[in-house]
Amino acid sequence: MLMFAATAQAQGPLTRHAISLAEAGQLEEAEYKLAAAMATDEARDPMTWYVQAFVQKERFVARGKQVDDALRIEAVRSAEQCRLLDPDRQMDVWLVPLLEFLAESHLEDMRAAIPEATPGERPRALDHFASYA
Repeated sequence: MLMFAATAQAQGPLTRHAISLAEAGQLEEAEYKLAAAMATDEARDPMTWYVQAFVQKERFVARGKQVDDALRIEAVRSAEQCRLLDPDRQMDVWLVPLLEFLAESHLEDMRAAIPEATPGERPRALDHFASYA
């Protein structure tokens, strides 16, 4: 539903096509389309960055929300770029739930890492908490 609403806000044809692909479950194809969009003026549109973050988050989930999955890191970076391009915070209606989901995934990983902590080493749980924060 969020992606459907985002279609109306997307200004570029490549981003709109990526949204359609993502809605159809074709996440990898959507990422390729977004890569093409990033090589154009669409890269200045915060919606393009939001859509990229959303697609990366969806792929992260589809792959099982693995602890060290680079897709989560990339989703956060894309979301941060979206925020930088949106000083009036008009994208927050979509961006905040996405960031909350990603933050919650770090809390899940933090909880799982606590029992693995060993004396004398920096616990991974602290890294996940820092990412959450």
